[in-house]
Amino acid sequence: MDIKDLRKQIDEKDDELSKIFTERMLLCKEIGKVKAKEKVAINASERENEIIARVAKNSPDELVKYVALLYRNIFSLSKAYQSEFYAENAELCDKIAGYIRQTDKVSASVAVFGGENARYAARRSFPVTVVTDFKNADGAIKAVKSGLCEFVVLPAGEGDCFGAETIKTIVENGLFIVKTIETESEEKEEKSKLGGKLKYVVLSPEGAVYKGADRVSVAMELDNRAGSLLMPVSRISGAALNITEIKSIAKNAFKTLVFIEFECDISSREALNLMSELKVSSENFHFLGAYKQTV
Repeated sequence: MDIKDLRKQIDEKDDELSKIFTERMLLCKEIGKVKAKEKVAINASERENEIIARVAKNSPDELVKYVALLYRNIFSLSKAYQSEFYAENAELCDKIAGYIRQTDKVSASVAVFGGENARYAARRSFPVTVVTDFKNADGAIKAVKSGLCEFVVLPAGEGDCFGAETIKTIVENGLFIVKTIETESEEKEEKSKLGGKLKYVVLSPEGAVYKGADRVSVAMELDNRAGSLLMPVSRISGAALNITEIKSIAKNAFKTLVFIEFECDISSREALNLMSELKVSSENFHFLGAYKQTV
């Protein structure tokens, strides 16, 4: 049997799969309506594990892991579809839409930690800036959370990437990214090590999306198992959005905090729906902000 004959058989199986998948998703839609009405949680990990164990019995040993990955992805898609019937996810979309500002902010009071480069990032972000220096990040964060300052500027991490500690700081303090600024390092040693660039992040205790925002960051808590990252990454990529950074941070033996940054216009309905789908794929989902990276 040549490759053309084998591909013909695959085409036939694809037709069968798409028909069965459509039928399955329509059943999930009905289940989603019942769950929403009865206020039952979308996630059903125990049932998912039971399904995988059952269907895996019909597969050769060499294919069991692939069957498990396939069904994990199917479950994620099913839950994303069901999420459309949950008011709480509509509320998430409305909340993010409410962050969008039609004009940029000109003047601001900013708490900074990070020396002259941090001060430069603050001035680069807001033309009229009142800058207050702090000796450590904790002090600067307390200033913005108490209302003493409107924004806080912190080093984002090494080079042009977000560091794990910065991500944890943003998530744990419930802050939002409103801008990121790249600056040139003034220190020769840093220039050599980091390629001459430093990245600073402008944070706010309130969500705000300013004109020109073209990047989005989210953080989500996922299970420590093979394939858990497949759904969010495939969903973002499937929407033809370019992922610019992914970072995983171990929380414990069972959970991982995953940070994903991607290029996106958050004002579009498609992007807002994507946020709802990503929320369903994680027990703890955080919309970290939409912003423009300024050089």
